[in-house]
Amino acid sequence: MAKLDYWWKHIDDILLASPDAMDAQIKKWEKKKNGSIMLLKQLSPVFVSYYERISKKYGRDLVYKLNIKTCPYCNRQFIYTFNGRAPERPELDHFYPKADYPLFCLSFYNLIPSCHSCNHVKSEERIGINPYFRAFKRKFVLTDKSGKMLTKSQIYKLTKKEIRLKFNGNDIAEEANVNVLGLKDVYNKHTDYVKELIDKSMAYDAHVRKALVESFQGTGYHPRQVYDFVWGRYLMDAEYEDRPLSKLTKDILDLLDIRRR
Repeated sequence: MAKLDYWWKHIDDILLASPDAMDAQIKKWEKKKNGSIMLLKQLSPVFVSYYERISKKYGRDLVYKLNIKTCPYCNRQFIYTFNGRAPERPELDHFYPKADYPLFCLSFYNLIPSCHSCNHVKSEERIGINPYFRAFKRKFVLTDKSGKMLTKSQIYKLTKKEIRLKFNGNDIAEEANVNVLGLKDVYNKHTDYVKELIDKSMAYDAHVRKALVESFQGTGYHPRQVYDFVWGRYLMDAEYEDRPLSKLTKDILDLLDIRRR
């Protein structure tokens, strides 16, 4: 039990371990493939049971104070925390699976508030991007059947059935998130929303937007507020977590050269 005593003595370091620190420790364990990690897996029921008790008692307070409004894995669903007749809070996903790494089952940066879909699909699999560590940066693009990116003029001619979304770039860590969470598949269920953005961009062309800005400025509105009125708020990088589909919306608007001034 000496090993267990060692970990309990370092409980503060474990609870507050950064994503980098956890990743470094896991790499050491995986390199050894025996010793400490085998003991920890044997003690998994102890750690996991402790997590379940703590989560039941304090999980709601944790996610409430984080004030994250949408799932950081997919940005598709609200994950509000509230009390009431039917209290609700988001699920907590273990970025590093608690079955494999029970020592980190209570580590703050290993607990990701998430929607049920992402938590269920990810399950015990490993993905590449921890939302506490950095944001998902690959952008949505629109392609033809062969996967070739479309020009703005080609985008305007798309029907809803012809819309195909994918992510640009080849970041290995982000690709793991896309594949495990099925992000490409689930986002291609939002083609009707993308089509609405395209149609709206044609209805609110540059001339109409300019006229709107001029008319609203007379009542004290800033051009950025007019942009928000037309396209919605929370479209800056730091605001994505406040509204579902914010990243998709911003990326499509960028493709159409519609930007907040």
